[in-house]
Amino acid sequence: MDAWKLAAYLDHLSADPGAQLRGATGDLQMDGLGTIQRRPAWAVFSGGRPRPAMDGALFPDVARP
Repeated sequence: MDAWKLAAYLDHLSADPGAQLRGATGDLQMDGLGTIQRRPAWAVFSGGRPRPAMDGALFPDVARP
């Protein structure tokens, strides 16, 4: 899924070193050598369904100690 989306944005990512693309598996960016780097999108399961983990919080909706 991300590869298909990337195909349309390769020129943009190579022209702008700070450009990012939000993919299904995380944020995608091209490095100086033309390699696609991915920063994973973290999620937690709550009620049997995944939801985005905000600010790196990888805890479900329970009281924290």
